[in-house]
Amino acid sequence: MYNSHVTKKRIYNKLAWLNELPREEAIYVFTECSGSQAWAEAMADARPFPMLEQLFTRAEEMANDTDFSQIEKRLAAVLER
Repeated sequence: MYNSHVTKKRIYNKLAWLNELPREEAIYVFTECSGSQAWAEAMADARPFPMLEQLFTRAEEMANDTDFSQIEKRLAAVLER
């Protein structure tokens, strides 16, 4: 239980970090997740994300026909760093 709480707190701290990044830095981080400049810019502009659910929902909506599973894994990895 304690480990899960600490992990969730760390991930939400990363979400706050992601929300507060300057736009250009956020674009860089989002580009790491998809490789698409247009997707990264759209995600950077969609911030702030109050909860993880909104982040992943918006990411999937903007992914269009792209394989979202890879983006989802990379996005989760960014939050777990």
